[in-house]
Amino acid sequence: MRLDRLLGILTVLLQNGRVTAPSLAEKFEVSRRTIGRDIDALCLAGIPIVTHQGGGGGVSIAEGFKLDFNAHFYDNINLVALFDPSVKYQLIETYGLHCYTETEDGLLRLEIGYTNRDHLICWLLGFGGKVKVLEPEDIARAVREAAEKIIAQYK
Repeated sequence: MRLDRLLGILTVLLQNGRVTAPSLAEKFEVSRRTIGRDIDALCLAGIPIVTHQGGGGGVSIAEGFKLDFNAHFYDNINLVALFDPSVKYQLIETYGLHCYTETEDGLLRLEIGYTNRDHLICWLLGFGGKVKVLEPEDIARAVREAAEKIIAQYK
């Protein structure tokens, strides 16, 4: 089960520091690619994962990060967004084969729950002009404001 594996990876990283993706793949009996997707999922959940290249490389949690179990982890955001068809496979890889519906004009409508507002905004910004947030309005506004700040830096 993916949730069990994600919690397991998080526990291993908290206890052991730096660990290689192949060793995680072996421990959890999955492919290195699956571990990569799991690491991405942990990042999206707000866990600051750091990758280290070369000999002695691997993945670790950013220095100084501590889990605060008294913290409010979940924002419970219900996102509704339209995506350009060119990002279809990114959506499928992240949320599964049947994560979207196709609109009459060929756009991909994604309706998902999300638990971390800041990471949701960063994730959406990564699609540039290939996404339009329909709901909630405060997320659409935050994406628009972040995009305006980016544009202002290049004027």
